[in-house]
Amino acid sequence: MLSKNIFDNCTGLVSVAIPKTVTSIEKEAFYNCNSLATIALPSNVNSIGSCAFWNCNNLVEVVVEMERPVSIVANTFQNRSNAILRVPKGSKEIYEASTYWNEFKKIMEEGENLSPSLTFADA
Repeated sequence: MLSKNIFDNCTGLVSVAIPKTVTSIEKEAFYNCNSLATIALPSNVNSIGSCAFWNCNNLVEVVVEMERPVSIVANTFQNRSNAILRVPKGSKEIYEASTYWNEFKKIMEEGENLSPSLTFADA
């Protein structure tokens, strides 16, 4: 479990990958981590508290390994309308039908590319 307020006001935190041993993220765990841009949630997470990621205004991507969405409330992810949600293959429809999860800017399945990209070899 990630306790209430464990990382609140940690303004230098940019990315977080929650360990697979975590099953619960308590309310306000990442409250006011305003530099947090990416979050990865393992498949073992079965609850996320209110305001867990509130005031994370730079959030651009949330990657979930849960095939089925856990219940969240309106204030769990404040900036979800500006963030992409990446879900396991075959889970897109269930997230699109889930309250609050369906309010992410875009929901993409694992393996989907956001946009075409170019990679150049070193010259």
